[in-house]
Amino acid sequence: MLCVYMLASFCGHCGWQERSNMVRAFALSSYCPIVYVSLFLPPSPFSGGEIEERMTEESVPLVIVFDLDGTLWAPEMYELWGGGGAPFRADPSDPNGAFDRAGTNVRLLGETRELLQKLSTDPKWSSTSLAISSTCDEPRWAMELLQLFQFTDSSGRRVPMLSLFGDLVEIYSANKASHHRTILRKLREKEIDVKEDFSQFVFFDNQTNNIESVSSIGVTSVYCPRGMVSGVFERGIQQWREKVKRSVL
Repeated sequence: MLCVYMLASFCGHCGWQERSNMVRAFALSSYCPIVYVSLFLPPSPFSGGEIEERMTEESVPLVIVFDLDGTLWAPEMYELWGGGGAPFRADPSDPNGAFDRAGTNVRLLGETRELLQKLSTDPKWSSTSLAISSTCDEPRWAMELLQLFQFTDSSGRRVPMLSLFGDLVEIYSANKASHHRTILRKLREKEIDVKEDFSQFVFFDNQTNNIESVSSIGVTSVYCPRGMVSGVFERGIQQWREKVKRSVL
């Protein structure tokens, strides 16, 4: 079986580097579990910069799920071991930063703030739910940071980052496919017309093992080794839309 899809520029299996604006076909190999056949393509129209308005004029997914450590913020929680960690305090000079007890700066990565702000307040994304799927080593620290980082809701009030995700917050050690099943169950308990599959899900994560396990249940999974930097979100939504189009052909 030959699969073709967009990947980021790093193979998590063998460490082989490539350009990010390529289509890679992969199959099993005795050298590396992922064998790339690269076809050079023109740069994607969603290759970076601000979140483009024309994206939201098309169909949008039902759920967008984010990992935390290494995807929405850095460093990862285990990297604060050895004297750091909670309690955290906000950086008074930077809304994207916080300090742990050792003075280490934890920062929202790339376009995280701009992206979450847009998804949670723009009417064009009002039908999309946001969710978290994290297996970070210190769930309590993660929850504290989610309470500490401040955003603005649709009415202009300051609210904690945690509130943007409602009850779709799965932060515990488990296969992330299990996280997604729980998220789907919660959604179906609220809305009877939600499909029983994951065709309306998009997932962003910086680890290949999580991408593989969540992809196996039908979720459009987007590998982002540097987190939510410029162009990652647009690429993921484009990938999802192309998958939806193929499914109805």
